[in-house]
Amino acid sequence: MINPVIIFGSYIFGQFDVIMTFFLLVALYLFIKGRIYTGMFILGCAAILKSSPLVLIPVLGLLAGKGLKEKILLLCTACVPILMSITPFYLVTGRSVFSSLFPQFVSAKGASFLDTVEFSIGKVIFFLGYIFILYNIVSKKGKRYSIGFDSWRNMVTLLLLLYFIVYTPVHYFQWVMPFLIIGVVLILCIGKGVN
Repeated sequence: MINPVIIFGSYIFGQFDVIMTFFLLVALYLFIKGRIYTGMFILGCAAILKSSPLVLIPVLGLLAGKGLKEKILLLCTACVPILMSITPFYLVTGRSVFSSLFPQFVSAKGASFLDTVEFSIGKVIFFLGYIFILYNIVSKKGKRYSIGFDSWRNMVTLLLLLYFIVYTPVHYFQWVMPFLIIGVVLILCIGKGVN
C-alpha cells in the first residue's frame, strides 16, 4: 500500500483508473450487501469512465438476476448512466461517440505482423474465457449463489481476462489489485477457519 514505486506508477500515469476502480469496489460492496440494482447502476457509472467494465455488466446481470425479467431489468439499470452520458454527445456528433466506448485497438491490427498475431491470440483467449464464464453461470440455474463471493470471483476473472486484449501499462493493474487483495484475505480467512 505504501510502496513508492506502485504509488508513482499508479498516479503519475494513472489517469483516472483509480476512480473507475473505486466504482467497481463500490459495486462489489453493494452486491455483497444485496443491493444489486444500485450495484448495477454504479457499475454503469464505472463504464462511463473506461469501457472495460462493460464486460462485467452482462455477467453480473445474469448472475444476480433470479428470473429473465429481473436479469433484463438489471442490464437496463446498468445501461441507464451510460445512455444518459452518451445521448447528448450522440445528438451532436452522431455515431463517432461510440468510438469512446469501444476503442479501435480492440478491433485494429497491430503495428507489425507479430503484434497482429499476438493480439488475435489474446482476443481468442478472452472470447473463449468469456463464453465459458457465461456458460458456467447459465448452467448453474438451480444452484444457489453466494452473490458476494461469486460477484467478486467473476469480476476478478474478467478483469484478468481483459489483459489479453488491452495493452497493459502499469496503471491498468489498479483495476484488479483491490480484488486480488480481497482474494488473498478470503484465502487466509478460509485457511484459518474464520467466517
